[in-house]
Amino acid sequence: TATGTWAGAGMYVYEGDGTISGNTLDGNTSSSSSGLGGALYAYDYGGYFTGNVVTDNVATYAGGGLVLRECDAVVSNNLIVDNAMDGLVSVDEDKTRFINNTLDGNGYGIYLFNASGGKDPAPHLANTLITDSDVYGIDVDDGEFKTLLNNDIYGSGEDDYTGMSDMTGSDGNLSADPLYVSSSDWSLGSGSPCVDAGRTESRVTEDIDGTARPTGSAYDIGAYEQ
Repeated sequence: TATGTWAGAGMYVYEGDGTISGNTLDGNTSSSSSGLGGALYAYDYGGYFTGNVVTDNVATYAGGGLVLRECDAVVSNNLIVDNAMDGLVSVDEDKTRFINNTLDGNGYGIYLFNASGGKDPAPHLANTLITDSDVYGIDVDDGEFKTLLNNDIYGSGEDDYTGMSDMTGSDGNLSADPLYVSSSDWSLGSGSPCVDAGRTESRVTEDIDGTARPTGSAYDIGAYEQ
């Protein structure tokens, strides 16, 4: 549990780079009234956050899962489920590349906002699955996505997109049931529309389990390659 502002209860990363992989961040709480980053709060981080499981974390203000502030990082092949309030948050002058992640059952999927009054966030989002968010799949208060390509945003409680245009049907973006294997197995089942529906990403050559990408004619959307 972290009680300070800009806290980061599970992990706090301040400046630098390096790879963070193969971890489980579970049940952490950033509990102050302005607390962010139940699982991770990263500031000015330029490394790789990949192949992690982020589940059941809480932040009172925003970002129960991951908060990236003014970063130029790559966040890929992560399973981010059942976090409150948000799975992913991009803050201020953030340029993070969010690639091939699976987000399910979070309060909000991904949230963009400006806390400093300076430059807005401009992250990239590609090959990512955002499903069954309690409220919005994508919520943009400030800033915009530099690129938003080949994602599947589906089953949000209110709307899949708010604060921006609905991108379903444009640039490879879908809104379709990904047909997970089960409610506790987020790999893609038979007939999933996310199989071979992604785009090639040079920074991501394997999935969360180490399977080479692609196994078919194109990358799959989400953390798992069928």
